[in-house]
Amino acid sequence: MHRLPCLLLLLLLESCVQQKSENLNAVVEGNWFLLDMKPETPLYDSSYTKMEDSISRIYTHKMIRLEKGGAFTDVDSLFNGKGKWLVVDNNYLAIAKAGKGFELFIGSFKGYDPSDQLLELRHKINRGVGNDSVPVIWQFKKIDSENRWFHLFSDSSNSWRKRPLIPESEATLQQKLSMMLAYYADYFELVSEESDFFMTWRIPLPIKFYAHGVGLKSLEKAPGFEEFFFDKADAEKALILLKNALRLQTQPYPKRDNYTLEYTAYLKILAHQLKGD
Repeated sequence: MHRLPCLLLLLLLESCVQQKSENLNAVVEGNWFLLDMKPETPLYDSSYTKMEDSISRIYTHKMIRLEKGGAFTDVDSLFNGKGKWLVVDNNYLAIAKAGKGFELFIGSFKGYDPSDQLLELRHKINRGVGNDSVPVIWQFKKIDSENRWFHLFSDSSNSWRKRPLIPESEATLQQKLSMMLAYYADYFELVSEESDFFMTWRIPLPIKFYAHGVGLKSLEKAPGFEEFFFDKADAEKALILLKNALRLQTQPYPKRDNYTLEYTAYLKILAHQLKGD
């Protein structure tokens, strides 16, 4: 068996026992963009295809922080508590109590290319049929302090995620929307640089993305949007502000080499408009 017993793993994480794993620790500590996942061999292609959509919705293009001391943060849930991570035997990365998809994750080290800062881990995904599982290679891109997308992982760039304790003024709602739009404009640009595809469901904004254009969703079709506001009433006010920004927009929709870069450019236009630039 390549997987440590779950009970042992949890005990290790609870006690924060540190193994002599300096090499892998040095590699995995930091900020990571989950690029892609693929079956370890073609033998598992059929099995993986059946669950690829649901798995991708949880993991692909997610951003995570493996902090010094063993704290794990899913940037999508930055202010909702932290999980734990631990390197074991200089070969396994174990993550636990870290939210959906990372309740208990054990990946064995497959390789790291320092030239492009690409980490590969092998992790088995249960097919939901007994103990049957599919070995999957997980590809992570390290985003270090020299990378221009490093700010996407910071608390300050994600401050809009923190749910307020009181209703917010219209000016504050506009500022929050501007920050969200600017953040996801940069996120789309990161995706465009590092990946061959994009997943619009990663974006909690109530925006529909079309070929060469965008529109708006209702709150009901963008359930994650409301989480960033004091209540539904404030979320509805923010949606109206966003609708007005789209209606009053006079700049032509930008044309770029691909859809993702067009979304990037247009979200930046809306962000500046709501900010009052």
